Amino acid sequence: MLTTTGTGRITNARLAQNKKNNDEWLEVTIACDDFSDEDNGIRIQANNSNGMLKAFKENPGAFNKAYVGRHVTFSGSIVHKSVSSHYFDDKDGLMKPRKNPGFKLSYATIERSPLPKTEAKTMAK
Repeated sequence: MLTTTGTGRITNARLAQNKKNNDEWLEVTIACDDFSDEDNGIRIQANNSNGMLKAFKENPGAFNKAYVGRHVTFSGSIVHKSVSSHYFDDKDGLMKPRKNPGFKLSYATIERSPLPKTEAKTMAK
């Protein structure tokens, strides 16, 4: 088992459902960028079925305002078969690099980082 811990910003969240058993979860995308000239950003997908899911279901608009763009710390087990840096382009039959390589996490935890004082004052208004 390969585990990871890192930081990034939530870029997207969507409600997902297993049609067979009606299980629901929140699929969260986290962008991790090193802000170098090489643009080495990756995208992490993690599922959440606790407090974040509840907040999203109660008020998606308020959730997006509070969470999307928010700096978070994440940890979990990397799903090995989900690691992806290239894709096959059906049009020309070539392997092409992804703009944002990524992977999925299982057993993920996501914690919001505290807002800097200037952001906290702005959000409180």
